[in-house]
Parts: sequence; structure tokens; C-alpha cells
Amino acid sequence: MLGSGGINELELEAGRKAREQHPKLARLSVAERKRLLKEQSRMVQLDPDRAIGTLIELLPTPEERREAWSMAKVIALGDGAINPWQQGVLDRLSRALELDQAA
Repeated sequence: MLGSGGINELELEAGRKAREQHPKLARLSVAERKRLLKEQSRMVQLDPDRAIGTLIELLPTPEERREAWSMAKVIALGDGAINPWQQGVLDRLSRALELDQAA
């Protein structure tokens, strides 16, 4: 997850499944997904606070925000459990996305 320095194989698989089930993400070509992932990863590494802060602008509707948070939770749960660090990231995302509840 965000800024953790790594993601395990189960989380990668959870992300793949979530992407395949998301209507907009499923339509992206492999090249587009790779480009976006590389670009977004770079932004998070360079300035994680700013990356999180811009989510509210990128996801203008409450539905989009809830969907993004839910996808992050699915990925975090990929290995079967959410550790305290991951929960902190999910809580931070919830606040940034102005969601009422995070769990």
C-alpha cells in the first residue's frame, strides 16, 4: 500500500481482481495501465501528502470516493488481514476523501 515500500503477491492479486471488476479500469489497455501505474507510483513516492490531497479533486463524487477507498481496502486485505500501518493509511485516505466512516 501507499508508501510502504512494497506490496506482497496476495495484494497484487487482489489489486488485479479489483481492477478487472471495475468498469473503467477494465477497459484500459495493458500499456495504459502500466503507464498510469508508473506515473502514479512516482507521484506517491515523491510527495505522498500531495498525492493524497489531490484525490478529492480527482474523485469529485461521493460514490467515486467510496469506490476508491473500498478498492484500497480490498487490496490491503489481499493477504487476509489489515495491519496497523495499512489501517492508518486507510484512515488517512478516508479523511482525505471526506468519507463518514472508514471501516
